[in-house]
Amino acid sequence: MSTVDLEPLDLHTMPKENTRKRGKRKHASQPDAAAAEAPVAAHHAPPEAPDAAVPEQPSWIVPSTSTSAFDPALPFGAASADLKAYLRTIDTQLSNLDPSNEDDDPSLILSAALSEISGHELALGTDPETALVMERMVARMGDWERRVLGDRFCGSYATLVAHRFGSHVVQTWLEQADFVLQREMSGEVASEPVPEGEELPPPEEAGTLRTMAELLGDIVEELLPALPDLILHPHASHPLRLLLLLLSPNPPAPAPSSSSTATTASLIRSKKSQHYLSKQETPSAVPAPTSSSSTRKVPPAFPPLLARCVDAIRAGLRAGSEVRAFGVGQVGAPVLQMLLRFEAEQGGSGERGSLMDGWLDGLVSHLNDPSHSTTDLPQSAHVLTTLSDTTSSHTTELCLLLAPPRILRALWSTYLSAKQGARTVKHPVGNFVWARAVERLGAVRAEEWVPEALRGAAEVLKGLGAKLVKTGRAGPLRALVDAAAAQGSHEAETLSVVLSAFGLDPADETRMAHAVGCVAEMVPFKTYRKLHKSLFKPSTTSGDADTPQPEAEEDEDDEEEEEEEGDESGPPRKRRRKAGSAAEEDPNADTSTLQGALLLQSLLRLSSPHNTPIVSSILALEPERILHLSASPTASRVLDALLDAPSVSLKDKRAFRMRCLGRYHEMADLRVGSRVAEKVWATGDGYFKEKFAAALMPHEQFLAASFFGRFLARKVNLSLFRRRRDDWRAWIKEQYIPTPTPAPTPTPAPTPTPAHAPALSTTTTASTAAAPAPPAETKTKKRPAPEEDEIDALFKAAGAAGEGEKSRAEKRTERKAAKRAKKEKEGR
Repeated sequence: MSTVDLEPLDLHTMPKENTRKRGKRKHASQPDAAAAEAPVAAHHAPPEAPDAAVPEQPSWIVPSTSTSAFDPALPFGAASADLKAYLRTIDTQLSNLDPSNEDDDPSLILSAALSEISGHELALGTDPETALVMERMVARMGDWERRVLGDRFCGSYATLVAHRFGSHVVQTWLEQADFVLQREMSGEVASEPVPEGEELPPPEEAGTLRTMAELLGDIVEELLPALPDLILHPHASHPLRLLLLLLSPNPPAPAPSSSSTATTASLIRSKKSQHYLSKQETPSAVPAPTSSSSTRKVPPAFPPLLARCVDAIRAGLRAGSEVRAFGVGQVGAPVLQMLLRFEAEQGGSGERGSLMDGWLDGLVSHLNDPSHSTTDLPQSAHVLTTLSDTTSSHTTELCLLLAPPRILRALWSTYLSAKQGARTVKHPVGNFVWARAVERLGAVRAEEWVPEALRGAAEVLKGLGAKLVKTGRAGPLRALVDAAAAQGSHEAETLSVVLSAFGLDPADETRMAHAVGCVAEMVPFKTYRKLHKSLFKPSTTSGDADTPQPEAEEDEDDEEEEEEEGDESGPPRKRRRKAGSAAEEDPNADTSTLQGALLLQSLLRLSSPHNTPIVSSILALEPERILHLSASPTASRVLDALLDAPSVSLKDKRAFRMRCLGRYHEMADLRVGSRVAEKVWATGDGYFKEKFAAALMPHEQFLAASFFGRFLARKVNLSLFRRRRDDWRAWIKEQYIPTPTPAPTPTPAPTPTPAHAPALSTTTTASTAAAPAPPAETKTKKRPAPEEDEIDALFKAAGAAGEGEKSRAEKRTERKAAKRAKKEKEGR
């Protein structure tokens, strides 16, 4: 083996690493050797200037003379510090303006600020210090200023939407652009504001500013080539989804029976962004249009643009595997959900090769193939995985909501019924998908297989209801109750499943008396009895159901329950311990839960007599317990549902109103209870309202001194009830007389009057047609009028005589003026 002679290394010529020990102080007298000896690659540096003074260094080190480099964080350069400080000062000044002060004109301040930052919008919109200020300024701008800002951004939208801070500015601008677009579609096109004393330059010199519709169309054309790549960008996805929504005449609304989580806002902003923006209240210079209709007005060119955008995104999703890979990511899943909604609007969800077909792993193609069986379908591993995945389960829920009935039936029978349905219900994520499927079953009409599917859903929950209650997952139970009430089938089985889940039996009156408390707190009856021992009085009869069991037996039952629950019972056990400690410390503590209150409201909507056990449980409550429920922001909604539910009989509603008669002044003194008391007053009839007012009369001073009760006293009109009860009754009667609303009917053609018909005066006919039917006369006892004084009578007579003389003088003047006009006319 040959040897190679190595020259010794010169340690003095080797570059030193720019390292510094922690805590070692660097003296000012020492030269900055690290900066002078930092190595720089020679191929990155330009040639050395001849007159530059270069210190003695090794020949392979060439110093760099270029100080400007491209910063990806600031693609349009950095704005000056003075401009950023000025913009922050203007933002603070606009935020601190007093709206009631007429001297503070925000438009002048905003106009001056926009003139100052003209030409620097791109740099300020991507700067981390001023991006949020730019968002607030966009909200304060008028329609003309927003169009100018959008025009300044043109040509750079691809860079802006992919920027960390610029994407938020573009998204805020698009949100405000929708309001401008709707006003332009109504004919309100903003013109350039002209300051006082100035004139606009001619259009040949100033140019023409594009309308918002033209701007949005040009933005789509600019982004269309890069749309398939940008739509999956973590920063660009949100503003691009909003842009697609603006192009649609019917924004993707929640499907039937969907909850508020599937709103359009969730498609364009994350929960974190919505929570942050809820704290940033920025007043808008132009109010947003308020319209009760969900249909938007868009230019005729927008639907073709939307179709081109959807086709550009779907160009890379040819195979079903690509659709499934696209929808499992946190960025691609919302995009796929939006595309599925657009596809459902066009009626293409049930076609072979659709996006829904790709996501469901060829289920639609299998159903459309006549050679395949539609009853025994194979299960897909992908669909089974999505039932329990945190991200992709939302897309599967959307497919259940948008799928045609035949596809929904196949999904239910293959993945959500029998044993597979039981496994899905027990899963922490899958129970939401199963509940959404049952909600969709309640919305499907005129399908023979739906009642049988509801019966199967009840069978699935029959053995799992107790576990759902212990783990605090009431969604499947509530979905089943709502679906049974909507379809009007299997309501008795549904009620039995829910009551057995809480350990309640309709035949046991003692337990059913506490059904409202058990369901409201989402605990079984045994746990409820242990937490509220004061509500159960010991009985001498050993066979009574309300006799407390020995502590040892209760502990054994609790241990068995905890062993059955396993690891999933941790949070509910903590919740029950917290509720028990709160009930022991304060008997009036609010221990009701949101899920329990919603479940009770759904049970009250069942048809009679299936809702009778719950109604009877509410009527069996003591007035103290009803006051306790009315003070709860959550449980008070159950009392509202009892008064509003059409399936609850009028007799039961009247019995509930009479239950707390004499205690409504205490209810009105509560912050939430005052609203319930007003609800009871508003839903009662005239006879009950008189009893209600009579019961409040002894406590009039108490209500007047109460912060919340005074509003009830004002609604009841206790002052009129105390002074003139007959007038109060007439006032109540007027509230029940419906006020006629004149309908715009065409004017009928005049009919000829017969010769023998009596001629009616015009005044009488007009007054009869215009005046409504007089209300029924009420015999009221009026106080006798006091005797008129002689002096008052004299003044009244003098005033009447003066008015008569004045009217005669006016008539005399009018006659003279008419004669004078007639003479002038004859002279001409």
